[in-house]
Amino acid sequence: SPVALRETFVAKLVFFAGIFTFFALFFALVNVWTLGLPIEADLPVLAMMIIGTLLITTFGLALSAIFPNTETDDPERLSTTLPGIGFMIGSLVLIGAGAFSVHQYVSATSPLPYIAFLFGGIVAILLLVARAREALDRPII
Repeated sequence: SPVALRETFVAKLVFFAGIFTFFALFFALVNVWTLGLPIEADLPVLAMMIIGTLLITTFGLALSAIFPNTETDDPERLSTTLPGIGFMIGSLVLIGAGAFSVHQYVSATSPLPYIAFLFGGIVAILLLVARAREALDRPII
């Protein structure tokens, strides 16, 4: 029977987003407890980590769905393709944007970058999922 690519994409997204978010929060909470910081002070960081982890995971899976590489499954070759390099650069930009937004929020300079990162991240996740599901409906040549 043929494999339903849309359902496979959603299953991978749920699995990887769930496991990566769990580990990100686990290690963030261990860090908070080790330093003895109040949890209320770290809620902005935890919210940013949740959105950031979900966004980077969705970004990687969506890129692989939008730009499938049917020539190889070698990770070394896949990571040096244009989508692979775009994922690495995009991830670094997202991490920098998240760190900047939390710094601006915590230092009481401005909450706008933080709010923009959270809402922009949610919108980007929804758009990436929609675009990936649309791309999976087209036939692979």
